[in-house]
Amino acid sequence: MKVFFSIAFVLFTVLSSFSISHDSLFSVWDDPNQADTTRMKSIYGIIWTNYMNSHPDSAFYYSQLFYDLALVRKNKRYQATALNFQSTALRLLGDYSNSLVLMGKSIALFSHIDNKSGMASGYQGIANVYGDQSNHIKSLEFNKKALDIYKEINSQGGIASSLNNIAGSYMSQGNIMLAIDYYSESMAIKEKLGDITGLISSYTNIAMIYSGQMDYLKSLDFLFKALEITKEMNFKRGQTLVLNNLGSVYLSMSQNELSLEYLLMGLQIAQEMNDKKSLGVTYNELGTYYITIGNYKEAFSMFTLGISYTKELNDKGGIATAYNGFARYWNHIGDYEKSLEYSTKALALIEEIGEVNLLIQVNKNMMNSNEGMRNYQLALQQYEYIIELRDSISNEKNTKALLQKDFIYVYKEKEALKKILFDEEIALAEEMEKRQVFITSAAASGFLMVLVFAYLLFNRLQIASMQKKLIEEQKKDITDSINYAWRIQDSMLP
Repeated sequence: MKVFFSIAFVLFTVLSSFSISHDSLFSVWDDPNQADTTRMKSIYGIIWTNYMNSHPDSAFYYSQLFYDLALVRKNKRYQATALNFQSTALRLLGDYSNSLVLMGKSIALFSHIDNKSGMASGYQGIANVYGDQSNHIKSLEFNKKALDIYKEINSQGGIASSLNNIAGSYMSQGNIMLAIDYYSESMAIKEKLGDITGLISSYTNIAMIYSGQMDYLKSLDFLFKALEITKEMNFKRGQTLVLNNLGSVYLSMSQNELSLEYLLMGLQIAQEMNDKKSLGVTYNELGTYYITIGNYKEAFSMFTLGISYTKELNDKGGIATAYNGFARYWNHIGDYEKSLEYSTKALALIEEIGEVNLLIQVNKNMMNSNEGMRNYQLALQQYEYIIELRDSISNEKNTKALLQKDFIYVYKEKEALKKILFDEEIALAEEMEKRQVFITSAAASGFLMVLVFAYLLFNRLQIASMQKKLIEEQKKDITDSINYAWRIQDSMLP
């Protein structure tokens, strides 16, 4: 299983507000009247933005110019930065020994000026060299050093990058549970930061975990996401690796034509760049492809080309893969002793680097060889060991962990949507409640007013009634008085 280790994470703020075009950068660099600091900022951009991922040889050349100017001006921070760039360029060119030397010098300079961010970047650069050589134990050691410093200075981008690389080491060693945890944590930080380019390695590595669990559709989904980003940022080595992984996944799905198409696309880019690491990986992948479709002669040629590059780079994982390919070839030919010879060579390298998936393949070849030689007891032991290794990688627990991580991711999206809807419902309910309170208050006020009005009206009517009675009584009294007077007068008159 291939692992995508990120390029050396260099965390400097020099270019935080220095985003100008390629031509403008060169015009600043070529102008001796410009301030030296400004010129060094411009060449920083020329190297990292324009050349490192696509033309590492040019990146190394300009890094030397960068270093020379920084040395003259006694600017140790830029000297250390230039050495870091040179080391990274050499790693991409496959010169690992000199890459380690220069990165060591860069770390020493950063340490002298107490630049912790630069030190962490240097440790991560060393980890990436060991990662390219499939030395996962050493790679893990230096990535953890980088992670400790990034945590100390609270560099979220650095933490995410280190977590991703640590996950890659655990994945190669077959510790899927730890790998999933670290990848998930790394992705969460990258998504929070909006670090789209940083997601390339996360998407690629998670894709290969899904492939190992035989969830090929989900694996392809992540790989195509990664491929799109590598194209946007013109990251050639990243494109090659993603294309190789696509070829591998399609081969697992028995879609052989698509597999070959993507592998040849990856080979073309690796040849254009003369990227020895990518060439070694791609030729080995093509060897696996031809073995799978039964073209053993072509497979032998591909593995021969693959081992020529992997030996030059001392890439033990790549060498072991080629040895394993030769073992499969000799098994097919029927030369079981020669097959066991190459399997034993591969096994010795795998014990150093701890590549579990490759260990399974080598033991499978040894089982077939022993079966061909009628060493059935040995073949049975190797078969049982293969089952044990497979169970450690692809088991129900790991599958559940993947499903859980995926569920959490989807759940968070759903929860976010539910929260939006819930907030809208709450707002609507609050508005309705306000209206209801207003209506109730208005109704209560209205009712109170009606009661008051009714009371006043009733009171008025009562008063009017009483007045009417009083008037009627007064009228009666007056009438009675008049009648009485009239009767008196009437009785007095004849």
